[in-house]
Amino acid sequence: MPFVNDLEMPPTVSTEFTPLLRHESETEEGEAAPTSRERLYLFLEAKTPAGRWYERFIFALILLNVASFILASLFVEDYNDAPWASRKHGLCGNLCDALWFGNYRDNGLEWLQLGSTSVLEIGTVLVFSVEYVLRLYTADLEDARYTGLAGRLRYVPTFFSMVDLASTVPFYVDISLRHTDLAASSFLRMFRLFRMMRVEGRYDTALTMVDDVFAAQKAILGTALFVGFTTWMTVSSLYYLVERRSNDMIYCGAAPEYCPGDLDTNLCVIDDWGVTNCTAAGCPATEEYPEPCYNLFNSIPMASYYALLNLFGEFPLIDQHSSAGQVIGTLTAVVAVAVFALPAGIIGNGFEDVIEKRRDTSDEPSEIVEEGGMTSGHQSPNATPRGWWYNLLHAQTIPGAATLDRFINSLIVLTALSFMLDTISTLSSKTHILLDSFELISVTVFTLEFAMRVYAAKEDPKYNHPGGRFAYMMTFLALVDILSFLPFWFEVIFTGKIITPYSDSSSTWSNVVKGLRLLRILRFERYTHAFTSFDDVLARNKDVLAVTAFTAILFWVFFGAFLYFTERDNPDEEMASNYNTVPNAMWITLLNLAGESPLSQYSMAGKVATGVLGLFATG
Repeated sequence: MPFVNDLEMPPTVSTEFTPLLRHESETEEGEAAPTSRERLYLFLEAKTPAGRWYERFIFALILLNVASFILASLFVEDYNDAPWASRKHGLCGNLCDALWFGNYRDNGLEWLQLGSTSVLEIGTVLVFSVEYVLRLYTADLEDARYTGLAGRLRYVPTFFSMVDLASTVPFYVDISLRHTDLAASSFLRMFRLFRMMRVEGRYDTALTMVDDVFAAQKAILGTALFVGFTTWMTVSSLYYLVERRSNDMIYCGAAPEYCPGDLDTNLCVIDDWGVTNCTAAGCPATEEYPEPCYNLFNSIPMASYYALLNLFGEFPLIDQHSSAGQVIGTLTAVVAVAVFALPAGIIGNGFEDVIEKRRDTSDEPSEIVEEGGMTSGHQSPNATPRGWWYNLLHAQTIPGAATLDRFINSLIVLTALSFMLDTISTLSSKTHILLDSFELISVTVFTLEFAMRVYAAKEDPKYNHPGGRFAYMMTFLALVDILSFLPFWFEVIFTGKIITPYSDSSSTWSNVVKGLRLLRILRFERYTHAFTSFDDVLARNKDVLAVTAFTAILFWVFFGAFLYFTERDNPDEEMASNYNTVPNAMWITLLNLAGESPLSQYSMAGKVATGVLGLFATG
């Protein structure tokens, strides 16, 4: 959908008097003032001071709605029986529900006859509804195609218009059907998250990049998708052939209550059509439950989901596979995964190409160079003790500097190794005392070295001013130095003990302090500059990171909410318990986004959603 950026004007608004970067009060002498409709349009597009404040308000309102939706799932008693979730005796009673959540009809707002709702929901819908009417009113100022009644009708099915409607229509659906609580309409409110793309225009870059990527890669991508689909169907068929009669693949997690909890699937019988009969195991078929237990590979469509997980690199059922199934799993892991990854690789390369083309290459970034907080190449010319210590520890230009540096580095490695040995409880007490004595010596050396580094820091031009030593102590490498010894001395002061073996379970603080020894490894940052280069990397890629981070969060929250609705009533207790609230669902969804599939017994809608996650969202 065409949209107006900071340097463009809608076709019907004269650029002579309404440049988008000019405040509404800034009109040059002799120019006609913008009309009220034009001022309204600029306000909605955040091109005026008041409009920018309104944009911030909408941004905050969207975040508040999403947070309220997520938290509301924690206080639904049907799915969360924790005492704190109770309406009567929990953390949040009817008042919270009426103000923020809207889970129940009888929360004090029933006199409005709006069904289950909240003050936040009513206020949000009013704001979004008024805004949508005003956007419809000014649509022709965005694009001449939306002029007149026919143009307004063309505006309705555009992307942002549909997002706006999805943000409000569910509320009116609930009102019209107020005797029925529709989970689907509640979920549609999550589309308010997509409105952030209107508020922060750069976020729709992710969607426009998708078009560019598929357009640029469509020829080779079509071939790769065909290869991937063929591989998927082949693996699914092979699994079906070897596992459809396997009793180890019989699933009873959703069996009714009359079936025994420790049901022995070896007593079940699978006929030629793949129908499972577990009567002999105490779980017979009934009219209500014609197949209470079933084989997970009783058809190719059933097998296709688990094959898809394998092609993502996940094997949740590998310990249940027959020998033939394990052979197919091995072939899948070695060969098929690589073939199936071709589409994802092509799409990933396509995004990289599009990003590089969109970047301004006229100003190539210089090489990242980190100096560790000190002036590179500086050597103190002063023949004073402070100058000598500076050249020894910082500049390292006098004899013995390299030897001292190697000695300090050796102590770092040795103290890390001593920490590991100190965690072995079977070592003798004498050994633990010896290790702690070595720690004392090392910490003393680190403390003295740091003190001399701070003392000599003023020889550096960067820190040769009042407060220079404190400024040096706040640098990354100096803070690492502090962490290498300060916790130890704190422990000595507060406990009065110098020798505290790691095996002493009564001293948790002591063990934590000992664990901080490993942070000394960061002192090698002086040579690698890995961590101190992160700020440069982040700064140079902040535009791409902003887009990808927003897209990832969008997928995460959206699919987490979707799976909450599809799986919270899953007959499998393990599945239902992991999706009984949106925060729980988001945790499992985060694992899915990271390429992990710890659960696999989803409903049909859940299988489709997690399949989409694996195919697209992870990339």
